[in-house]
Amino acid sequence: MLIDRVSAVRVRIPYRRSHTQSFGPVPYSEAVFVRVSTDSGVEGFGEACVPAGPYWNEESAESMLAACEVYLGPRLVGADPRALGAVQDRMRVVSGNHFAKNALEMACLDIAGRAAGVPAHDLLGGVRRRDVPIIWSLGIGDAAAELDEMAEMHERYGIEIFKVKVGHEPLAHDLERLSRLAGGLDGRVRLRPDANQGWDEATALRALPVLEQLGIEALEQPLPRWNLTGLARLRNASRVPLMADESVLSPQDALTLAREGAVDLFALKLAKSGGTLPTMAIAAIAEAAGIGCYMGCMVESGLGTAGYLHACAAVPDLRWGCALLGPLLLAEEVLTEPIRFANGRIFVPDGPGLGVLPDWDAVHALAVG
Repeated sequence: MLIDRVSAVRVRIPYRRSHTQSFGPVPYSEAVFVRVSTDSGVEGFGEACVPAGPYWNEESAESMLAACEVYLGPRLVGADPRALGAVQDRMRVVSGNHFAKNALEMACLDIAGRAAGVPAHDLLGGVRRRDVPIIWSLGIGDAAAELDEMAEMHERYGIEIFKVKVGHEPLAHDLERLSRLAGGLDGRVRLRPDANQGWDEATALRALPVLEQLGIEALEQPLPRWNLTGLARLRNASRVPLMADESVLSPQDALTLAREGAVDLFALKLAKSGGTLPTMAIAAIAEAAGIGCYMGCMVESGLGTAGYLHACAAVPDLRWGCALLGPLLLAEEVLTEPIRFANGRIFVPDGPGLGVLPDWDAVHALAVG
């Protein structure tokens, strides 16, 4: 079985409401959907997604589309999609572009599972879990509106764990907002602020006593990704577990963070690491170092979310849950059968490959460019 064609389409999917991160409000996702075809007729699908533009990292919808169509796709023609390690080797000729590489590796994993007639997680070491605790991300910026949203997500989906985007407003505003949110759901709410690199070390140090008093579960990426020594100093001063996200892009990053004792937790993301295989390597380093893991996302649609869920099913430890909120935050559905959420959990699709199929009419209706 050999790859004979790679195609891609760029789409824009609006959010149900604006989602403010440390770099500002985000109204929609920009994504590239890839379709990898083989000479045996088996096809696979993948997704690369960014929040509106090159704000979280250097990649944009335009660059992802070009990488897939002009550089990476042609490198994969003639390759066996079932040999994921060799697929990754072929893509190394292109520097960076991890989001685009993840979309193509995801499509190849989809093909491998479909060809074997098994779910993708069976090819990643086998299933360890079939559902994962779901974390909802609050990014409106107004505590009253977020308390209402918190109650709605609990009533509809049983969610009690909430990530809170901070770092865009002054610290006093963020702490007052967190204080109000901590009383949500009659005190049962569990909060995890995510600063997306938006604080400096002095700001984070001022925040820590308040976060501890509020019973905050974890603080995600308070400092710029390069400031590993600052993270280590912060961890030594903190009783609140610290999580690395933007600071842990690769297995090499994971090894450095573990050696430096800089954080308690890793945020795994297929997109930032360039695919499932490097993400599994990061999870293995975390297991060896006694570092907890959680699975984040880039607000992918149900297609990308399915790829993430098969990694969730197979990684050694995912006690900190996942924030795979894309299918609920996005205003349009692009799968023939949606991802299932219930009782505070998200469920791994159980069909061959990724276990989902894109609705191409819906995808092309969202196409741009």
